[in-house]
Amino acid sequence: MSGKARLIDLIESYAAFPEELRAGLVDMVTHAQTTQKVLNKITKTLEELAKNDKVCQLIQTIPGLGPICSCRLRATIGDIRRFKTPKDFPAYYGLVPRSIATGHNEKKGKLPIEETKQ
Repeated sequence: MSGKARLIDLIESYAAFPEELRAGLVDMVTHAQTTQKVLNKITKTLEELAKNDKVCQLIQTIPGLGPICSCRLRATIGDIRRFKTPKDFPAYYGLVPRSIATGHNEKKGKLPIEETKQ
């Protein structure tokens, strides 16, 4: 019995839950199961697309980027020639450190993406 099936069984057998609550919780678990199945299909499709796309394969040579990220990056970039310099591309994605300059001193801060993860 899967974890979600056990959860449904626990919800249905727990007498302290009012019937309306039980039905709603079972619906939520069922919806989560359906959503997970759809996400699995999407993942398999993206992996297949990445495997057959030369640009995605090239993107995946960057450490840490797999098939899902390569598809997302490929879809968002479009034509790479739209970036005038190589530095424009990471700046577009917010992958450059924040620059804090005061007078003669210049400090490099965290990447904007790192700040949003906290």
